Amino acid sequence: MSEKKIYTTKSTEETFRLAQDLARGIGQIPLAVGLVGDLGAGKTVFVKGFASAFGVDPDQVNSPTFTLVNEYPTLKGFSIYHFDLYRIGPSDLYTLGWEETVGRKGISLIEWVDRAGEYLPEVSLWINIRHLGGDEREIEISFPGSSIG
Repeated sequence: MSEKKIYTTKSTEETFRLAQDLARGIGQIPLAVGLVGDLGAGKTVFVKGFASAFGVDPDQVNSPTFTLVNEYPTLKGFSIYHFDLYRIGPSDLYTLGWEETVGRKGISLIEWVDRAGEYLPEVSLWINIRHLGGDEREIEISFPGSSIG
């Protein structure tokens, strides 16, 4: 059964810190994190915060809209793989090393994960971000099959 928590952030800094806090509680790797939200919702800000919790410089984290995947080595000895599926279809995923990476090594943070179609991975965390206006965001974090405190 899926557990979920809903947060409201009022700035990009709060969104960033929420992602950091979530990442600091991660106990299992490999891990796949699916991010869903409209353009400009704050998915990349969330990824920056999440990656920074593992020692990645947030200024080095950019949306891989055109490169499709970025790899960020962490201070913990594994990599974070940042995928952006906005511009591709499910049949293009094999060119990204999708099957060798997602859920098999490091942490995969997947923007627009809902576009993976039949290649949708088993996702450990679902992050759904809704822009509420201004700098306010509603962030729903779902933990499929686990209980959260």
